[in-house]
Amino acid sequence: MRRTRRAPLVRLGLLILVMLSLAQTTDVVRRGSPADARFFQMTVWAYENPGPNWESTITDVDVPMFGYGNPQPPELSIVRFDGWYQTALPVSAAVYDWSRILAVVVDEPYATRLDEVAWTGPPVENYRALNPCYQHEGNAARRANVLETRAKLLSLASSMHDVAPRTRFWVNFHEHEVTWMRDVDCPLTLNDPAIDVVSLDKYEVPFSSLEDEYEWFVSSMPQQQLALVPGTFWMADESPYPARNILYGYFDYANRKNRVCDVGLGRVGRTGHYDGCRVWIVAGWSSIPWYAVLDATIRTEYVPGVNNYVGLLHPSSAPIADAWRSELAKAPRRR
Repeated sequence: MRRTRRAPLVRLGLLILVMLSLAQTTDVVRRGSPADARFFQMTVWAYENPGPNWESTITDVDVPMFGYGNPQPPELSIVRFDGWYQTALPVSAAVYDWSRILAVVVDEPYATRLDEVAWTGPPVENYRALNPCYQHEGNAARRANVLETRAKLLSLASSMHDVAPRTRFWVNFHEHEVTWMRDVDCPLTLNDPAIDVVSLDKYEVPFSSLEDEYEWFVSSMPQQQLALVPGTFWMADESPYPARNILYGYFDYANRKNRVCDVGLGRVGRTGHYDGCRVWIVAGWSSIPWYAVLDATIRTEYVPGVNNYVGLLHPSSAPIADAWRSELAKAPRRR
């Protein structure tokens, strides 16, 4: 009788164990964390101004990145277009071998340009008050700056499309810029279908707190691809381990989104490089061993009173570099 009564309990216990096992397996699939493969390509933001202490990042990437005006690498690469606003248009087809450039990236176009407009309004922490869409004192010049910036940016995109139709045009938006675009009372139209890839600059927070921003990009322009930009740095006087842990959330999201690449080919058509995948690339910022700015000058040593960013290539960034390189060592899928 006891045996008969316990048998269903034993079977129930086995069933629960099987269900838990399946749930764990499903969670691994959902999180997209295969042991020996990844479903995305990787790069790191290279030095803005290569100098005498420059170090190559070629062993830390699938696709290297280089600055516009610098020598083109022999392999496929991404060109970082820092001085885009001062560039005469149209862009010359003779500058590079565009068949070897997978993307052109423009970093924080509006926030960078707005830094040049005098501002005595609300503090920078008040993102909504900073929105040039609102009628604040002094905002007329900021609104005009945004309109000029947008026109120049879209002209650059058009020029790049003409010169290199298979090269993706990628804009990395500042967190302020995304907040302004999403303001329901006064949204700014900063994104555009002419942009092939979009990403977001916001660091030192778990990816779960950013996922809604990326999903908003997807819902507003479904044919755009995403780039994810995790911090591959830590702040001096803090610790590299939180940044290391945050990386895994980016990897999981990219793996999960790219299990099925059904976004469509988009404007660039078939290139053979993560076409149709929601996440086009994961791009770490930054590789620079030490980065601090004082009096508009980049310093490569500790500077009291300013932000000191310790990047991927600094020896003390080993926990971050190890996590990055462990992921890079996995075989990429869907190239």
